[in-house]
Amino acid sequence: MLVKRQRRRETHIAKSGPGRRGRLRPQPRTSDRGLTIVYYGDGKGKTTAALGAVLRAVGQGWRCVVVQFIKGSWPSSERVAIPRYLRDHVTIEAGGKGFVGILDDRLPRSEHKKQARVLFREVRQRFTLWARAAKRPELTPRPPQLVVLDEILDAVEFGFLTQAEVVQLIKAKPVSLHLVLTGHKKFPRILAAADLVTRMVKERHPYDQGFLAVRGLDY
Repeated sequence: MLVKRQRRRETHIAKSGPGRRGRLRPQPRTSDRGLTIVYYGDGKGKTTAALGAVLRAVGQGWRCVVVQFIKGSWPSSERVAIPRYLRDHVTIEAGGKGFVGILDDRLPRSEHKKQARVLFREVRQRFTLWARAAKRPELTPRPPQLVVLDEILDAVEFGFLTQAEVVQLIKAKPVSLHLVLTGHKKFPRILAAADLVTRMVKERHPYDQGFLAVRGLDY
């Protein structure tokens, strides 16, 4: 009886193939090192995914910071919801000058670039301060565990920042900090520096049929 059971088990494993039970599973790995995550592409959902990560982090009691490199006075709903409902855990800064070259944008590119570089310097300075604070647990408030740099890849696309600068920023982040970057274009050097990369691909979008963005879903 035992021999028959063993044969059935061996037959099942053989049929499973190397991609299933026939291959030994790697041992789970854990680390205190924060991840760098990139959401990019022409599909909807990049900022939405980043904000979803923020919501999940809040569920664990984390402190989070969201910095938006392009959005300015555009009335996005996250800028309403976060101060109203999540202010104890999340701060959001729409530090850009607004959408570049579309809608009612009348600013010269130089103004957009100047503001993006101001934001970038501020983030870099904060990374330095947070890295120091992480080594001194008696200090309050504690550094955030999650930072979202929304549209920072768009700032690279427009020439406001360089790939090299963003890669250096990733390397300069506090070791335990989780960092999320979003934007449209693919930048190989930045993606190579990330731990997790997801491409959002547009297969269909109402905008292509002339429909406007939906308040509450798109902004």
